[in-house]
Amino acid sequence: MKKQVFSLLLLITFAVNFIFAQTSSDSVVLNLSTWNIDTLTPHLVLKRLSIQNKSLFNSNQNISILEIDTARSSLRMEFVYSDTLTRTSSFCKKNKAFAAINGTFFFMKSGKSTDYIRIHGRKIADNVPKEGKRKSYKNGLLALFAHSPQLSIILPDTNLFFEDSLAQESVLTAGPMLLFADSVLPYIQNSFSLGRHPRTGVGITHDNKILWVVVDGHSSHAAGMSLKEFAYTMKYLDVATLLNLDGGGSSTLYINDGKHGMINFPSDNGKFDHYGERRVASAVLLFTE
Repeated sequence: MKKQVFSLLLLITFAVNFIFAQTSSDSVVLNLSTWNIDTLTPHLVLKRLSIQNKSLFNSNQNISILEIDTARSSLRMEFVYSDTLTRTSSFCKKNKAFAAINGTFFFMKSGKSTDYIRIHGRKIADNVPKEGKRKSYKNGLLALFAHSPQLSIILPDTNLFFEDSLAQESVLTAGPMLLFADSVLPYIQNSFSLGRHPRTGVGITHDNKILWVVVDGHSSHAAGMSLKEFAYTMKYLDVATLLNLDGGGSSTLYINDGKHGMINFPSDNGKFDHYGERRVASAVLLFTE
């Protein structure tokens, strides 16, 4: 019996040490890799990383980050929505925004949002519950005051009507919340969370910069990430709070400056190029003036 207990403890110790060693090595890879850094304006920095030697989570990865310094008061963000599914890049160009990232989840057939959306005080969509409860991808939200560069990421309670009580004029619900106050949060274990897919998220760093993040996937050049890998990637990059948005073929980061255009490699066409952009119901826009 003692030998069995000893063997079990030895196995647990080995497993813990292996996981720690693996996550530590992934942290080193992220922080020592050479990022392609492009300063777009004094307060906007585009960072891109392509890993093609399977050194991050034993896989190839392609990560794009737009770093937004909200100390610049002339910057502002807005949410946009359309009943007719629209490409994120089209949302950006139509509204003459500087940049755009895809928004929250929606029904593919009807094009309607499955999650709460309020824009400039007008509620456009309610949360679609399951058995009267919030689904796991409704346990976080983005909130904006009008004409403000400050974006709040909020962890709601279980009340389906929590969003209605918020003072911010614009609210967009999504999830799961992956990081909050430096902690990696638990989430439902299923194919959506455990599988490697393209991911989109919005994070806030310890020095209050906002990060728009897209991880490419479904390609030999970019495996995509599980939610755990996505959470730890951003934690290694000094992010304190991270909300997952719609991913998969929806994941898109577009910069409308006449130079950059499509930043990532949207996967909806099954190719690793800039042309596989999915039509979506909502997006987050950034304006520089």
